[in-house]
Amino acid sequence: MGKFERSIKHAVNLSTGELVNAEERLSKENDPFDLRGQVGLKHENFECYECGQKLTLATSKNQRIHFRHTRNSSPCILKDEGLSKTEARLFNETIASKESQRHKDLKNKLGEHLLQTKGVDRDTVFIDNRFIVRGDEKRRPDVYGKYHDREIVFEIQLSRLSISYILSRSIFYKKHGIYLVWILDNFNVQEDQKAFELDIKYLSEHQNFFHLDESSSEFRLMCEFKTSVVVESLLELRDKWVKKSVNFNQLKFDSRNYQVYYKNFEQLKAHQQTKLDHFIQEAQRKEELENRTRLEWSVNEIKEELRTRLKDNRSGRYRSYEPVSEMMNNISKEDLPSFNELLGFNSTGEDGVPFIFKFFRPFHEGNLGLVEFILDSETIIIDVNARDKNGVSLFGLLALNNLLNRDSIVRRILTGGYVLSSEELGAISRSEIDPFRKVMIEVCNRISNRELVEGSYMYIDVILILESINRKRIVGYNWQGDEWLSFANYVVRNHHNQWRLFEHAFKKKGLWEPILVRDRKQTFISKVDDARSRFYRDNDHKFVSNLVKDLYPDFQDWEHL
Repeated sequence: MGKFERSIKHAVNLSTGELVNAEERLSKENDPFDLRGQVGLKHENFECYECGQKLTLATSKNQRIHFRHTRNSSPCILKDEGLSKTEARLFNETIASKESQRHKDLKNKLGEHLLQTKGVDRDTVFIDNRFIVRGDEKRRPDVYGKYHDREIVFEIQLSRLSISYILSRSIFYKKHGIYLVWILDNFNVQEDQKAFELDIKYLSEHQNFFHLDESSSEFRLMCEFKTSVVVESLLELRDKWVKKSVNFNQLKFDSRNYQVYYKNFEQLKAHQQTKLDHFIQEAQRKEELENRTRLEWSVNEIKEELRTRLKDNRSGRYRSYEPVSEMMNNISKEDLPSFNELLGFNSTGEDGVPFIFKFFRPFHEGNLGLVEFILDSETIIIDVNARDKNGVSLFGLLALNNLLNRDSIVRRILTGGYVLSSEELGAISRSEIDPFRKVMIEVCNRISNRELVEGSYMYIDVILILESINRKRIVGYNWQGDEWLSFANYVVRNHHNQWRLFEHAFKKKGLWEPILVRDRKQTFISKVDDARSRFYRDNDHKFVSNLVKDLYPDFQDWEHL
């Protein structure tokens, strides 16, 4: 059989006003049932310290006498028996502490100070001798009074608080518009708060904790409040606790939570956050200035190196621009916009001419190496679509200077996203550059995924074959007329790895049957059988597949054959 536990361990004797320890009182009685009879005859009356309702003495099934509320009484936390054993123990310890000498001294001092405080209605002050009644609810505070027409109560706590005790009072007082001040005696906020921080938050939303300043003859409270400070060296906020003795008239009243406080932690923190933001902005400004200075120095060095190498290349002494690439390796991704702004290669002069155009006006062969370096660089940003005030593009300058055969520059411009106009395409068609270059420019201009352009120049023959089949006209080669059998023999002989693709394309475009008709000696079809048997997916397969999907969607189902 477990030990018998009384849920109500303390009661108020209405005859004497004393707080009675149920365990002690009932154990002193020779026959507890005699005391029960006295209560029944109303010779002695008891009430609940928590709710102020009448208590009676009842008998448990094991013949143990204990206090309990009357059958029709209103709700009370001690009546409902919803407390855990730990909560019940803490709750009763809190009530028991009210009869300690320390508790009596504190509540009397608080009451005396309150009576002497300007703004307090002396007639409303009482010290632990009556209940505050609101409807069918009532609570008995340690000290009560009205201050500038505000109802205010003081609750003294000498030991660890029960969450149930906290809630019981906090909810009641807030519900009925009464300001609550907890006086936490012998409470170390920095240590104890960690132990039951989930409970403490109900005490003060503003992170203010009070105990009586007994060193002062006037009514002063020692307030421990949380604040924030800026640690400049770390550029961060740190919370810390500050203790200060404050006059009661210095306190503020939170009419939303009905709490009393001296300093509002959130406001203090917001102020310090503003201060921190200022320090951060200053640090960022300083860092940006230092970074700008560093970038300016780097850009000047790079410009000087480019000028030196350009001068040597124009005079016939070839010098690579690779060392300049190494100089730019230290430029971070975040610094690229500022770097290019300082470099100015993507700018347009007052004459309306983009900077890079100046290398073609007048044109010098020694300039091409620098142009290729600029267009090939991932650090230097150039708008390949820029035009001068007359509408001339960078691609147009290549045509005007007969430089369309400079594949490296052409493909870099196209890779950069440049789209040729119909006039430019016409000019290319009429130009004297090699036929295969004309086709490559036209084809690369059609590629939607410009990342494929650079690689396309490694597959010129594949593109010329597909383009010829697609147009049903052999282009980019020196074949005279439509010599499709001869062309097909060339393809099957040199491209067995892509033969499945080409055979499919021939068939799609209706060229397969005419080729077979001309193959009277069947030399071509024998080569086809050999190519079919030798087909395998090599390293080129993936790129060619992506190229076909982009340029020739009609042929893309060749992989499923």
